[in-house]
Amino acid sequence: MTEDVPDWGSVTEPAADPVGLPGNPGFLSPLVPAFAVRDPRGRPVVETPLSPRAQTLYLARLVASAGVLVAPVAGAALTLLAGHLLGSGALPDGRPAPWWLVLALAVVALVPGTLLIGVHTVALAATGSSRVGSRLTAATALLAVALGAGTVVALDRAGVEHPLARGLEPLPLAALALTALLALAGGGAAVAATLAARREAHAVQDRLRALRRDGMRTEGRLESVRYHGRWTDDGRPRLDATVTYGTPGAERRVDLLLVAPADRVPLPGAPVVVVHDPADEPTGHGTAPGPGGPGPAAPGGTSRGRWLDDVVLVELDQSRPVAYDPDVAAYARAGAED
Repeated sequence: MTEDVPDWGSVTEPAADPVGLPGNPGFLSPLVPAFAVRDPRGRPVVETPLSPRAQTLYLARLVASAGVLVAPVAGAALTLLAGHLLGSGALPDGRPAPWWLVLALAVVALVPGTLLIGVHTVALAATGSSRVGSRLTAATALLAVALGAGTVVALDRAGVEHPLARGLEPLPLAALALTALLALAGGGAAVAATLAARREAHAVQDRLRALRRDGMRTEGRLESVRYHGRWTDDGRPRLDATVTYGTPGAERRVDLLLVAPADRVPLPGAPVVVVHDPADEPTGHGTAPGPGGPGPAAPGGTSRGRWLDDVVLVELDQSRPVAYDPDVAAYARAGAED
């Protein structure tokens, strides 16, 4: 049986370009081990195949469409709270709202909650950064609040009763003004969060592409592999790995995410190639494939000394033997989702 094993690269030869597999962007193939560096909070950062323009359009559509879908729930919640529907004497005959209504609202809130989780997952696949995905999820929630609050104000000013607020008194002027301010603030914050996420997404991908194009390739070694019983959506084990590179006495350590098929988990000691900024050469065996280094992360992104400047790419070195863990059963999925 022929396996789909692409060119992993070596110290002198770069690896194949990333193909951006669904749910696992930047990893070369589902049949070979892949490493991903982490941001300062331990979240993986990987390459994606989207161009900056395509990425911007994709993320803008994602936030806008998801925000519109979540907005009705946000607007209903604001209407209920502003109309005091959950308080004593809220209903037309003076009764407090029954417990089942509160429970029903909680159940309804699960729908936008699930949608926001989906936004994070899709944004992660598009940007290669969980940090950026979190920012875009927050932007979507803020946009939904802004649209929902704006709808409440518009309905009130037009004299139209919200379906969930029939029989209630119109919003007091103070509550109406507060809701309008909330809509403006939420909209502004959503735009700011989306723009910040876009800038960071471009900075991350520009940095990774610059490293792959111009970075210095240095021999390294897989020092340790730690498995905690977690898997990707397609059933591959996720492991914590530590890699060292450079000459003895000047070695550097990098903590990474390792994703690999259960039968291709490399053992400690496996040879790797670390692609890093030539300016950060750890004294030794590096060869720069390009005429210049990766340079700054990206315009409007990060500056020297910040976390993106320490990002490296790590790949298995196909020019040297690699030993895999024979205990495949140790990485078998027990049925739990990651």
